[in-house]
Amino acid sequence: MQTETLVGLISGLGGAVIGAGGALLGAWLQQRQQAKHARQERHETMARQAVDQLVTELNKLRRLVQENPSRAHRVELHEPDAWTQSLIECRDHISMAVLRLPDAELRDRINDATYVLDAGEETYESLNFRRPALGFEVDLLCREAMAALGSYLREETLPGLSRAAQRARKVRVTEQANRARYGLT
Repeated sequence: MQTETLVGLISGLGGAVIGAGGALLGAWLQQRQQAKHARQERHETMARQAVDQLVTELNKLRRLVQENPSRAHRVELHEPDAWTQSLIECRDHISMAVLRLPDAELRDRINDATYVLDAGEETYESLNFRRPALGFEVDLLCREAMAALGSYLREETLPGLSRAAQRARKVRVTEQANRARYGLT
């Protein structure tokens, strides 16, 4: 075989191998990018659905607490009546929806709003806080949580914590620490 023919054959085969490798690499990179985009889209959809559910449940929680303003202190969970059962279900739906939020600070804001339902009197006393009427506190914290959800949807920075929200955060953190200390988590 002549050298020129052999060089041409090797060059042609080399070019074909390089071209095929480039095509395979391009297809692999494109597939990775599409998978990443699809994953990101799923997370965004899941977060939007969680925000929608949270706004609905926070409004429901506000209405439930406003229906029964005479219950000014801790909700009794031992033998719940229909109202308390509705409150517990609403709180549980909120807790489940919060798990789907990607933003940690936003999760904390929502948890602060609902945790006051569970906090014991001893936690308030240990912080030297006078416990406000449950309806007022939950209404205020739910409104603030919904404002934070709106900011999140609009991709704005979350609003600052009000004094009530700062207080609720201290109550939640203290109550969780007390439960952990006594093995009640």
